[in-house]
Amino acid sequence: MAKKNTGSKLAAPDFAGLKQNLNALRAQMPFLTSLTGDQRKAALKIGDSRVAFIENAVNAAQNNPDVLPSVFNAQAFADQVTFMTQLDDFYRLVDQFNTDVTDTRLKLNSDVMSQALEVKQHIALAAKRNPSLKAVSDLLAESFRNVKSAKTPKPAAKA
Repeated sequence: MAKKNTGSKLAAPDFAGLKQNLNALRAQMPFLTSLTGDQRKAALKIGDSRVAFIENAVNAAQNNPDVLPSVFNAQAFADQVTFMTQLDDFYRLVDQFNTDVTDTRLKLNSDVMSQALEVKQHIALAAKRNPSLKAVSDLLAESFRNVKSAKTPKPAAKA
């Protein structure tokens, strides 16, 4: 499938529809959880190498229920592992979608900034011949400087 270039535009109703669809998707997933930074740090992490361990633990729990405490629900554990697998598959789709949106946004932002710099350059050149453009040229130059200075960390004050 061919990719559309970032010169495309999105009509307001289409954008509103996309946001509505995204909100509807979120509403279909009431199980989504938000964690604090500390909770993320404290959580046990698993990678692909641990999935086999977890699947083996499910099989062991289902095949040997008599060695587990009576409060341990082997079926609930198996259901959680199934859900984990489904969520992992979904995550991969969302991650690729996020990458596509991020890359499109980066490309679009770069294209727009390039064009804004071109406008600034042409206005500055034209202002040399037409004094009525000086205020616009100065405004563009100042707003560009403000953006650059906002990104530059200020040196720490000496005590």
